[in-house]
Amino acid sequence: MTGLESWFTLPGQPGLMRPRPYKMALLTWITIFPLITAIVAITGPLLKDLPLAVRLGITTALTVPLMTWVVMPRVTRLLHRWLYPHHRPPKSTARTA
Repeated sequence: MTGLESWFTLPGQPGLMRPRPYKMALLTWITIFPLITAIVAITGPLLKDLPLAVRLGITTALTVPLMTWVVMPRVTRLLHRWLYPHHRPPKSTARTA
C-alpha cells in the first residue's frame, strides 16, 4: 500500500487491483505539478506578504481537496485503460425495450 490508492479508485468498482506504483507516482506528479503551479500563480499576489509557512499551508489546503475530490477522480476515469489495462468494465444490466 502506498497511501495513494484512494485517488485511483474507479466508482462502483470496489476490489479492483490497484495500479502499478510507478503509474500512480507518475500520474500524481503529472497532475499535482500543474495544479500547484496554477494555485501559486493565482494566490501568489494575494499571499505575498504572508510568511512562507502560511503561504504553503494555504497552498496545500487548496491542493489536497482539489486533488482528492475534483482532479484525480476525473483523471483516473480518463486514463482508466492505462491504469487498469487488464480490467474489463462490468456489462450494463439495463434492458432495452
